[in-house]
Amino acid sequence: MYDVLDVRAALRALDRNAPADLDERTAVCYGIARVTASWWSTGSDTDSHAFVSTGAVPDNPAALWLSLVPDYPSLDGLNRRALNFLAAYPLRHAGRAPVPHWYRVWVPSAANSGAS
Repeated sequence: MYDVLDVRAALRALDRNAPADLDERTAVCYGIARVTASWWSTGSDTDSHAFVSTGAVPDNPAALWLSLVPDYPSLDGLNRRALNFLAAYPLRHAGRAPVPHWYRVWVPSAANSGAS
C-alpha cells in the first residue's frame, strides 16, 4: 500500500516542482518507473522482468509497454497517471543496458518524509 502512496506523492512532486538536482530527479524517476512497472509485471514476460529486476530497456520499448499495460481504460486517473509516466520512461531510455544497483532503486517513502 505504501508504494502506491509513495508513487502518487512523487508524481505530484514532479508535477509541482521538479527537483533542481539532476541526480535527485533521476533517482526519483528511476524509482517511479521501477515501482510502477512492478505493479503490473507478471514476471512471465522477459522484457518486463528484465526491466523490473535490472532496469534494462529493450531497443523496442513498445514491447515493454505492451507487456506491462493492463486494461488501461478501466484504471482510475491516478493509476493512469502512473502508467503515462511509465509509458514515457522507456522511450527516453530505449536500448539501455542494465543499471548498476537497480535492485536498490525505489521511491522515497511519503510516510517517512511527511509528503502527501
